[in-house]
Amino acid sequence: MRSFSRNILKFLHSWRCKPHRKPLILRGARQVGKSHAVRQFARENFNHLLEVNFEQTPEVASMLTRNSPKRAAQLLEVQYGVPVIAGETLLFLDEVQSAPEVLASLRYLFEELPALHVIAAGSLLDFTLMEHDLSVPVGRVEYAYLGPATFSEFLSAVGEDSLLGYLQNFMLRQDGAETIPEALHLKALQLVRTFMLIGGMPEAVASYATTGSLSSVEEIKRALFTSFRDDFSKYRRRVDVAALKKVFERVPRLVGTRIKYVEIDREMRSKKIAETLDLLTYARLLTKVRHSSCNGIPLGAEANESIFKLLFLDVGLLTTACQITPSELEAASELNLVNRGSLAEQFIGQHLLYRGAPSEEPALYFWQREARNASAEIDYVVSHDGTLLPIEVKATKGGALRSLHYFMAQKRAPIGIKFDSQPPRLIRGTATLAGGSELPYTLISLPHYLVDDALRIVAHYLQETR
Repeated sequence: MRSFSRNILKFLHSWRCKPHRKPLILRGARQVGKSHAVRQFARENFNHLLEVNFEQTPEVASMLTRNSPKRAAQLLEVQYGVPVIAGETLLFLDEVQSAPEVLASLRYLFEELPALHVIAAGSLLDFTLMEHDLSVPVGRVEYAYLGPATFSEFLSAVGEDSLLGYLQNFMLRQDGAETIPEALHLKALQLVRTFMLIGGMPEAVASYATTGSLSSVEEIKRALFTSFRDDFSKYRRRVDVAALKKVFERVPRLVGTRIKYVEIDREMRSKKIAETLDLLTYARLLTKVRHSSCNGIPLGAEANESIFKLLFLDVGLLTTACQITPSELEAASELNLVNRGSLAEQFIGQHLLYRGAPSEEPALYFWQREARNASAEIDYVVSHDGTLLPIEVKATKGGALRSLHYFMAQKRAPIGIKFDSQPPRLIRGTATLAGGSELPYTLISLPHYLVDDALRIVAHYLQETR
């Protein structure tokens, strides 16, 4: 099966060369490609890879927890027949959630073997730390976060490098002229639809890149769902597994909407639903997009934990969960299929979630007018270079922008982003402020396929207009 390169490799290369490097904990949901990325990184940068998988060999944990770091390195050499040489060997501690006591050992590896490159990876670390009386050695480790493959990574995987290079160098002209040829625009939109069917789970992307078969991809995605459900047994001490499965199967159809527990299950107690959602969030199968009043930065300072929307792990898994077929998506005039999941909002959201450096913990916010009976809502709000950016997601060409206008007037935001199916363009207008004065604003309207380059395009526009 064809493999493809992930963007996180750039971060790992930078981490490798840091003068005061700490052991790195790589976090993310199951099957997003953590192990594959570390192995590729090792092949490109080290003479030796010593990989310990604690799900397969939990007994090896005692080598690290009952011995000094130097002695542990000697024992691991003998166990795996791989030399442990600082600067030449990468020590990879995989599935570390199966041996959480190993996390404390990272401190001593950092203090006593600082030149040794150490990466730990796990899929259920938040849940594991909650279940055990353990703590990660603060100040002695670094974190990185990995999500599903992005649309740009997908383009590279399927051999669309020329299109990818074109999009990565695209700049929106100040006169607002549409500079992307129609043929390329239509091709890129079609690839977005294909990506929505396949998604960014690396095994699915690699399978499609190798075979071009959507049916094979669908089999892989169904198998992933099965493995996720099998993992639920690990939560048995904390919550009813049947409740977990029920919530997990219901949530995909609620993506893009403010969550009300009664819409998940009318008979299940709210407390149980809340606990279940928290566990799925700890497993990173779901992400809470929290409401923020958006009066300043950081957005999380005004987040309301009780008001949130949900993102699924991946848009391709969402189409499978909602039983959206290739023919149905091809025939649909919208990417947001009514009562079948908000695909466009999921697609944009999962990219915005991992828009920052891998070392930044993923977080995303939305805004809703807090007055009674008010309906104004902004799909996403992000901060970039000290500027609040409201983001609206439209499935097709149309769509009113009343909420965006209201937000810009209330928050005095001079620039916003809209994603739709039209070519890139600038929309200039004025928003009426309280008291009747007007605020000029610019709306940067981009097609969905430019989501990976949106903040670069905005930064270039702001630089040009200052």
